[in-house]
Amino acid sequence: MAVNLITVAVKVSLPRQKMLTIENILPKSVVDSLRYFSIKTRKNVSESAHDEYVQQANELRCSIASTMSLFASRLTVVDDDNEELLSAHCSSERLRTITGIDHVRFACCKNSCIAYTGDYNNLHSCPFCQHPRCDEKNIPFQTFDYISLTHRLRLQFANKERAKALTEYPQSLEDSPWDGVRDYWDGELHKEHKRNGFFGDPRDIALSFSTDGLDLFKVGKYAVWPLLILILNTDPKNRVEKPNLILCGIIPGPRNPKDIQSFFKPLVDELKELANGISDVYDAFTDTYFTLHAHLVLITADLPAMAKIMGISEHGSYQYCRFCMIQGVHAGHVYCPLRTPDGTPPEFAFDHDPASLPLRNNATYRRVASETLKYETFNPDAPAKPVYGVAQFSQFYQLDTINFPRSFPNDVMHLVFQNVVPKMVRWWNGSFLKTNADNDNYVDELKMPRTRWREIGVDMERSLRTIPSSFGKAL
Repeated sequence: MAVNLITVAVKVSLPRQKMLTIENILPKSVVDSLRYFSIKTRKNVSESAHDEYVQQANELRCSIASTMSLFASRLTVVDDDNEELLSAHCSSERLRTITGIDHVRFACCKNSCIAYTGDYNNLHSCPFCQHPRCDEKNIPFQTFDYISLTHRLRLQFANKERAKALTEYPQSLEDSPWDGVRDYWDGELHKEHKRNGFFGDPRDIALSFSTDGLDLFKVGKYAVWPLLILILNTDPKNRVEKPNLILCGIIPGPRNPKDIQSFFKPLVDELKELANGISDVYDAFTDTYFTLHAHLVLITADLPAMAKIMGISEHGSYQYCRFCMIQGVHAGHVYCPLRTPDGTPPEFAFDHDPASLPLRNNATYRRVASETLKYETFNPDAPAKPVYGVAQFSQFYQLDTINFPRSFPNDVMHLVFQNVVPKMVRWWNGSFLKTNADNDNYVDELKMPRTRWREIGVDMERSLRTIPSSFGKAL
C-alpha cells in the first residue's frame, strides 16, 4: 500500500514531465523502509515490534554500499545519506511528505459540542457548555483533524489500474441498460444530475458520505463519529473494501456533538471545490491531464444520525419522516400509521394510500430552510413542531447535487436487518403481540408452532452447503 502510494505520488508531483519509477526517484533504503511500513499497516503490527525487526534488518544491511541519491528536487526527503531502514514514525512522516496527504487541524470543544469553524471561528468558549477554547498557553483543549479528499483523488487517477477501474464500472452500466435499478448510476437521481449538467466526463466521481456515533468502550459512554466517504464509481462487490473507503476525519468524544454541522463544514467546503473542478489532474490510464469533478450524491446513516445531518425533526417527533408529510400519532410512542387507529375521533380519521403519499420535495426543503433559519449554526430555540420538519441548518444545502430527501436513502442494515426482520421473528414466535395475553382462548394466527421452527432450523443448517459464500459467512 505504501509503495503504491509513492508510485502515484511521484507521478502527481511531476506534472507534464516524463514519468519516473520510485526506484529512480528515492533511495533504495527509503523504498525498502516503506515496504516494511506497508507490512506493518496491513498486518496490524505494533510500532515497537516494527522498530525491532527494522533494527535487525539494519544490522544485516550494514555492509551494503550507498544507494542511489535523490533525483527529483521537488520531493522533499530528509536524511538523504541515511542508508538504514527507517522506524515506523520516520516512515510515516516520509510517506506523508512524499504523497502530500496531510490534515488540517481545527480547535473544537473539549466536550465535543462544536468545532470552531464558520460562525464559531472567533469564539473563545463553547456556547453550549461554556468550556474555554484554549488553556493559559493558548493551546486548544481538543482538536478535530480533517484529512483532505482532493490529493487522495489525484493519487487514485495517477495509478493506471485504479484510473481504469474508476471509469469502467459506470460505463459498463451505461453500455448495458436495464429497466430496473442496479445502482445509483441507473437511478432517476443520477439521470436528473446529468440533465442538470453534472457528470459530463466519464471520469467524474460520485461520492457517498456516511457517519454515525460509535462507542469506543463497552463500559461508560465515549462516542466518536468517523466521517467516511465512499467512491461510487467502483463495483458494489468491492465498494466497501478499504481501498475504496476514504476517512476524512473522526469527530472526537467524549460526548455526541451538539452542532454536528460545524464538524461537516471543512468537508462541504472542499466538496464545493471538487464540484467546481480540480485542474491538471493526471490520468495514468489515458496518459492525459484533465479537470477532475467529484460530486457528493448520497448520504447514509441511521435515523438519529440522519436527523442531525439533515437538520430535521428527530424520530420522536410528529413529523419525523423525511420522505412524506404524514403526521404521527401517539400511542405509548409516536408512530405513523396509514390507517386510523382504533379509538380515534371521527373528525381526525384518515386513510392514506401507500402508493400516493404526500411526499416532500427538494425545493420546499430548501425554501423553508432559507425562510426560517436565520443562521448557519445550531438553533437552541427550534420549535417543537418546526415548519416542514426543518429544525436546523444543514451544511449540505450548499451542494447542488444533494437532493432533499432523495439523496438520503433508507439504510437497509438498520431498517431491514436490525428492525423489520427481528420484529417479524418476534411476531412469528408469538412474543410481539402482548394484547389478550391473559385470554386462554386467544389464538395468534401469525404465530408458528415449535415444530415448524425446528423444521426451519434443520432446513437452514442443510442449506449452508448450497448458499454462495458471496452472501456472507455462516453465523
